[in-house]
Amino acid sequence: AALQIVLDGHETTYYEWLYAGHVDLRKGAAATQRGKQVLTALSYGFDHASYYFRLDLDPVGLGSLKAWGIDLDIPDHHARIRIHPSPTGLAATFEGPQPHPLTCAYQRVLELAVPKSLLTVSPALAGKGGVKPRGTFQLAVTLREGEDPLERYPTHGVFSMTVLPDTLDLQNWSV
Repeated sequence: AALQIVLDGHETTYYEWLYAGHVDLRKGAAATQRGKQVLTALSYGFDHASYYFRLDLDPVGLGSLKAWGIDLDIPDHHARIRIHPSPTGLAATFEGPQPHPLTCAYQRVLELAVPKSLLTVSPALAGKGGVKPRGTFQLAVTLREGEDPLERYPTHGVFSMTVLPDTLDLQNWSV
């Protein structure tokens, strides 16, 4: 189902991220520098206009970093999303073929919206039965202090993120 995200840095309602995809970053991941892990979970989803990403993190661990930043690398699009503190709170920028400022928020969780016009997906292979994905894109997440990587997920390679069709709500509706 399409998500209804309020970009406020909070889990606004129980249902806000309920139908999103989830990746537990604490399982099978390794930090570049050993210590307490800051990034703990990644959630992702969409509505008709945007893709959404949520990062759950340890606020104490993040607060202990002097000049932190988070990169979401999207290698199959030759793009990167850079998130970092700014004088007005938090700044996010899509760096790629069409550079663009992005909307994000951080209070208890970090939430980010990426317009679909910036990120077209690769067609998916047809599967047997069920909902057919619209496509996929690749993603890797890195926590930096300055330009030095502290944590990277996955440690090697990329996550393959499945994008479901915009008509998913209609496909799953029954009377």
